[in-house]
Amino acid sequence: MTLDEALEYVFTGDADENHDACNGGNLHGVLGWFYVGTEDAGVIAYFHSEADAMRFRLSYINGLLNPVADTTTNPRRLIMTATRTIHVYSFDDLDDKVKTKLLDEYHEFNQEMDLSRNIEESFKYELELLGYPTDDIGFSLNCCQGDGMAFYGDVDVSDYVGTDKPCPFNWAETFNKILLLKPGGVYIVISRNSFGSHYSHWNTMDVEVRVDGCGLLGRGKEWSDRDKIIDRKEGELCEELRKEIKEDIQAISHRLEKRGYEIVEHRDDDELRESVIMNNPHGFLIDGSDAPPPVEEEEKGA
Repeated sequence: MTLDEALEYVFTGDADENHDACNGGNLHGVLGWFYVGTEDAGVIAYFHSEADAMRFRLSYINGLLNPVADTTTNPRRLIMTATRTIHVYSFDDLDDKVKTKLLDEYHEFNQEMDLSRNIEESFKYELELLGYPTDDIGFSLNCCQGDGMAFYGDVDVSDYVGTDKPCPFNWAETFNKILLLKPGGVYIVISRNSFGSHYSHWNTMDVEVRVDGCGLLGRGKEWSDRDKIIDRKEGELCEELRKEIKEDIQAISHRLEKRGYEIVEHRDDDELRESVIMNNPHGFLIDGSDAPPPVEEEEKGA
């Protein structure tokens, strides 16, 4: 290799530049430093100052033109010496502002990855305890108009029809009165109204109640001739039950919406700190970026 070839083969520059030959342009973790690289290997060493980078480059070129084993002009030994100049910090040793930045970034990442799933699981858990359906849950929690949560589906009351098992719902008293008048099946459905095609909140849910031998008694629906065969008292109770269920699910929607926002805003810095450390096994550079993995020691006699 001639001197001109060596000068072209070994280059240096500011790590803020996006040099295609430098490790594929990936300079993450060393921005603001100075690098030395080769056309074949990309970046081979980083330095705090441009003068140190230039000295290393010249020494490296000298080692290529005049290779001498086991001396400071041996390029491989120079590379190992240079990598040891990178200062690696533990999380606790970083500046407070850098630590806060890392926690903020990791919290935002966790929110994007896990937030929706965590909220939905919380909603399902609460609804199961209350006896309401969980297969169709919709929510939007961006602090915008029309945001909130809603749930839809059949309310299973079969366990409380023809048995001594007490009905746990807030509307149990009216439900039981209907069963006394007509011991057959009572069917309750929570469905989307016209707003539910675009939003999910307390006012996108309608309730329909059906008793064996009776049509659907929903808001805005005229009773059919078949509905009129039902005793006036039973019809009044069905309508009362529908209103009570609607009030109950709307209150639940408001409560779960508030719970959802609590999950969005929740932040445990101790937990985040452990996660940040776990995901950065090689430590950190002074700016909080990931430290490169340590260079393996050459075997003695190499």
